[in-house]
Amino acid sequence: MLGGTAPAGSKVQVFDDDRLVGDTVGRSDGKWSLPLPALPFGDHFLTLRAFRPDGALLGESVPTKVTVVGLGTPTIAVKPAATTAGAPVVAAPPTPKPSLGIGSTMISDRGGMTLVWVPAGEFTMGSGAADAAAQANEKPQHTVNVGGFWMSRTEVTNAQYAR
Repeated sequence: MLGGTAPAGSKVQVFDDDRLVGDTVGRSDGKWSLPLPALPFGDHFLTLRAFRPDGALLGESVPTKVTVVGLGTPTIAVKPAATTAGAPVVAAPPTPKPSLGIGSTMISDRGGMTLVWVPAGEFTMGSGAADAAAQANEKPQHTVNVGGFWMSRTEVTNAQYAR
């Protein structure tokens, strides 16, 4: 988990080199948090940028090196993040998370459920033009791209939902 402080309502973005890999908004208590983004094996340099609600840049952290070395065994080399112009962006050291791949699992902070990583991919949605049994809202058939996400391995129980 990445986290730090930023003014309430400000936008915090995380970049891997120059590629945006995550963003969040500063909470009313002046804190923000964001799950460590899924990264491929190798070295990455994460930079944090904070923006006022009007879009003006508040500040940028120095790059923080993150090395993903294998499934379930990331090595994260963290230096405290400094900021430019005294901006209120402070990166807390990330908590090591498994590198995400087929078969990756984790225990949810909410409810203690086992979650399974579903990697990004694409699928065909809808019915083909020749399907006479298809409803009108099932056409046209098209390709959908889905980002990776965590899903519970089992159904959510009433007790887990109540937590």
